[in-house]
Amino acid sequence: MDPLNFAICGGGVGGVSIGALLAKNGQNVALFERLGYLGGCSGTFGRNGNFYNAGATTFVGLSSGLPLDVLSRRTGVSFPVVEIDPAIVVHIMGKTIRRFRNMERFVLEMENAFPGYPHRSVFQKIRLRAEKFWPGLTSFDGVDQGKIRSFLRPLFSRPDIFLLHSPDFFRSTLSFLQSSYGVFPPELKRFFDHQLLITAQGFSDHVPLFAGILGLTYPNLDNYTVMGGMGRAIESLSQLIPGVYLNHPVKKIQKKRGKFLVTAGKDEWETENVILNRTIWDLDSVLDQDLLDQLRPRLKGPDFHGVGAFVIYFMVEDVFGADFELHHQIILDDENPVTKSQSFFLSLSHPDDPVLSRSGMRSVTISTHTPVSIWEDRTRENILEKRSVATNQILESLYRAIPLFRSARKGEIISGTPKTFEKYTGRSRGTVGGIPVVHPNFPFRFPSSVVSEGIYLVGDTVFPGQGWPGVVIGALNLFGILRDQGRMG
Repeated sequence: MDPLNFAICGGGVGGVSIGALLAKNGQNVALFERLGYLGGCSGTFGRNGNFYNAGATTFVGLSSGLPLDVLSRRTGVSFPVVEIDPAIVVHIMGKTIRRFRNMERFVLEMENAFPGYPHRSVFQKIRLRAEKFWPGLTSFDGVDQGKIRSFLRPLFSRPDIFLLHSPDFFRSTLSFLQSSYGVFPPELKRFFDHQLLITAQGFSDHVPLFAGILGLTYPNLDNYTVMGGMGRAIESLSQLIPGVYLNHPVKKIQKKRGKFLVTAGKDEWETENVILNRTIWDLDSVLDQDLLDQLRPRLKGPDFHGVGAFVIYFMVEDVFGADFELHHQIILDDENPVTKSQSFFLSLSHPDDPVLSRSGMRSVTISTHTPVSIWEDRTRENILEKRSVATNQILESLYRAIPLFRSARKGEIISGTPKTFEKYTGRSRGTVGGIPVVHPNFPFRFPSSVVSEGIYLVGDTVFPGQGWPGVVIGALNLFGILRDQGRMG
């Protein structure tokens, strides 16, 4: 085998995105994925003839200048999507709030749900910031976030955004909301907290306003569903990569004679560079001890956050109609006593989806946060019992919020703990959402994308962003680093 320019270890959104960018620029790239499909949390898997998205999420940011648009233009890839509006429907305290793209329509929803508060003026302030912050994200091009001087470079290059609003990097979202609303009751805080949990993995007390603005306004961007499942978006990108090896777990990476030797499956590849699409907490499982000892100082980052995913999958009879919204967030009145979560997110396949919807049935994915610790060091019997109770509790909460689901015919109910999520996504200990974008992590405690000369990281535990937009920005930024370092010849 000819030596590779780049070996990419892991086929999540970050790994496939950087692989497509490098391949489009003439690099000899091979990507190794331990599962039988690509995508990780954004993959699509099959069971008993039915198909499900691994995670409940939307596909967002194809408008001009946004991260997915930049990725699409640089790779020439078009995604098989259908636009949706509203992006999500929030169910809270018996109320329904549709997150329409149009800010005026959304404000009317807020006024109906929470009358008597100055929603219009508050969201005017949020909108004005968002109109600057979202386009400014692509300023992060070739930034080594492990070096403060490098991280500050785009801030000074766009003083109209970053210097003018520099306090927003350190001020909490909660302080902004409290001062803007004047009177800020607990029910409003619950609404905002769980909107932020989707993207920033934290509540308003700890999420910096810069990240909070992005999290609160992503439903006001263009949102889509991917026809054929989220995995189709990944496949669209992976077709550019000359070598994609599924069912090839990376077992060892070592350095010999100035090159890297990657052992994946039963074979070995020689490569000039290695890109790891893994969480920062499980790199010791692939790097040999000598290499790990050399690199450990560069691998510092926040401690393991301990948050995993509890997931439920099933097929449901299509009793909803073509106009029924595809994404729902249910905010609970009380904490789920098993999962310790206070909300969950549901994604329903499009009625015309050729893969996920068939024979009058539609695919459902539900996901919620849960501490990984409560599912570890348990007997199998105990885990199965807790899983069954949690599943029934979540479904009952769903039926109360959206009664159509109770009466609709359903197929096999498949539920999984963080251990299951780890098996089907490859995420270390079943973690979800990367590093929370909260103080004190943001902005300076995210690990560098540059581990050493020739070894790089990509994915949601590296660049401070969640979901497709955040991870794609990280991939675009890494491409700029490789370009500036002359790693592409």
